Amino acid sequence: MGQIVVPVFYDIDPSDVGKQTGSYADAFARHGERFNGETDRVIKWRVALTEAANLAGWSLIHANMYVVLFLDLFKLILNNLKYELSDHR
Repeated sequence: MGQIVVPVFYDIDPSDVGKQTGSYADAFARHGERFNGETDRVIKWRVALTEAANLAGWSLIHANMYVVLFLDLFKLILNNLKYELSDHR
């Protein structure tokens, strides 16, 4: 069974996540200090977040978008479940 990853960027611009700018720059500076001897670990996190930011997903900046996001996610999941079920018939 394949996996589907749909990033949801809650109250953050996806480009800040991918480029580690803004609050993500501050967070990674703190992680760099906290995990001082584990630079590979922090680099892996940076790469993973960059990859996630480049995936098609949703950016939830405004509170009035919750319902739209929920409905879109529900439709995506339902459509993928139908696809998975039809493969097994």
